[in-house]
Amino acid sequence: MVLSFDGWQLTRINNLMPTGINVTIELEESNMVIKGNDIDVVTYKCDEWAKKNMAITGNTVFLQNCSNVDYSFSNLIVVDKQGKIVKLSFSIYPDYPPVSLELAAL
Repeated sequence: MVLSFDGWQLTRINNLMPTGINVTIELEESNMVIKGNDIDVVTYKCDEWAKKNMAITGNTVFLQNCSNVDYSFSNLIVVDKQGKIVKLSFSIYPDYPPVSLELAAL
């Protein structure tokens, strides 16, 4: 699997599923359009990213809530005290778990 990330959003995932579907994520104002092999699969309405400071860890969490009539989810970016992205979690494709990446502790 190959992921493309623009700093706020996953924009492309190659070979997401066993069938090798390439998924693109396009943002059109507040709409997120998920495409599989260039065919529209689903559209979500998404809120702006919201920033939350986590006092216990010192990390900053950015959440983006998205939904349509059938499904709702939150995308997540976690940034540590040094400004490094330490976790990404994005729901991409209907009926599949989120794509999550987390920086391993050294």
